[in-house]
Amino acid sequence: MNKQIRVIDNEIRKGKNLDVNIPKMFNYIADYYYTYSSVNLTMNYYSFYEFYLDDGKNWSKEAKTILDSINMVIYNNMVRDEHIDRELAIKKIDGIRNVVMKHMNQLSAYVDIFDIYEYVLNRIEYRFRDSCEIDIDDDDFARDILRYIFDTEDNNIINAKILDIIGQLPVRMTKQKFLEYLRSSFNNYKGGNPSSLETYVYMLRTTAMIYKVEGMEADYKNLWDQKEIFADLNYKEMNEAGYVSARKTLDEVVDFLNLETRVYYDLMEIINHVYAMILTSSYIGVEDNSVKAPEDAVKTILTEVNTLFGQKKNRSIPSNVDANLGELEGIQENIFYELTVANEALEEVAYNNNELVKSLMVEHTLNTLLRTKKLQSASIFMDLDEEQSDKAVDEYMIATEADKLEDDLTELFSVSDRMIVRGIMANILGTMPVLFNTHSELMEYVRYSLLRCTDPYEKAACVEIIREIMST
Repeated sequence: MNKQIRVIDNEIRKGKNLDVNIPKMFNYIADYYYTYSSVNLTMNYYSFYEFYLDDGKNWSKEAKTILDSINMVIYNNMVRDEHIDRELAIKKIDGIRNVVMKHMNQLSAYVDIFDIYEYVLNRIEYRFRDSCEIDIDDDDFARDILRYIFDTEDNNIINAKILDIIGQLPVRMTKQKFLEYLRSSFNNYKGGNPSSLETYVYMLRTTAMIYKVEGMEADYKNLWDQKEIFADLNYKEMNEAGYVSARKTLDEVVDFLNLETRVYYDLMEIINHVYAMILTSSYIGVEDNSVKAPEDAVKTILTEVNTLFGQKKNRSIPSNVDANLGELEGIQENIFYELTVANEALEEVAYNNNELVKSLMVEHTLNTLLRTKKLQSASIFMDLDEEQSDKAVDEYMIATEADKLEDDLTELFSVSDRMIVRGIMANILGTMPVLFNTHSELMEYVRYSLLRCTDPYEKAACVEIIREIMST
């Protein structure tokens, strides 16, 4: 680690020479952030072009349009040797990022919707097998499940296993009992941050197919139409031809969603690093950091890939450009510790020295770095403008959200096929916090689910799926 940074960090923590050390620390952090993103952008951009060569013909028109916009931002701000209009670039990349966020939210909602239909079709499949006989004793199988769940002392692993199993067991509880379980799960968030409750409600709504994203129908008309068709199918009376047709359509939908989701995920990684580089570009080079990105190699790769994207001729990257990748090896690992210290130092200053930062007139720099830190986090779809509330979740907030969700689910259940309702309930039960307090409560739920399932096809599917889970 750069010794000078260590000295500055220690002095800031001790409250020494803050008027000098805080601006210097900000410059060091900006430089590290820029270096980190320049290396990651270069490698991701290169890999994304190879992905484009392999599968670009199957990408949606919308994804290709967004790619063109990103390529233009990279050309204007990282390839051209001209003055950068930083404010315009920030506005551009922020707008592109918001569009990708919207599309990814739409795709995530569709993934959850078609997960329900896959759940249903998986259980219908056994009607048309030559044999669906299962040789199990319900009590013995329930004990096997509990042995699998509790073969570790790690509570996190135990809870994850419980949710995996609960999400696949036959659902044999009344809607009223289910809604009681669901409402009680909200109490886990009492006294917490409203953002946690908001995230939980979002997860429940997407899992239940009742979360709608603006533009879902217009932006993905084919997916919307297929969703409507699946919603109207009579699953109870479905014959083999109907099943085969529905399965074929679902497989095509899933293939499209998998590809489109990967495209937008990779696009967002590129966007975040471009955004971070633009944000920090005004602060780099002021201090002498120990880890630097090879500027020539970065510029060569970005320029070549950007040019190839622009030509749209599906040409491979020249071998002489490949050689530049070797110069980037090891930089990410070398900068990791510096980034860890930089992030901690930034949080320290933001939390303990906010008023001094304002008096030193570097508040804008602090906010820029905090935004960059979000862009480089593992949560690549993080809302950059979300504000944390100091207000704790109270009973009124819980009751309000629980009432809305219960009303929407009740309405959905009233118009949905029984198998779809069971699929929704299973998905939600696999998302909620674990609702069992003892081994015996869990054992009783598992036994009851198996004993009460009188549909041999559904039961056979559940047993096979759970056995696959337990064998991996």
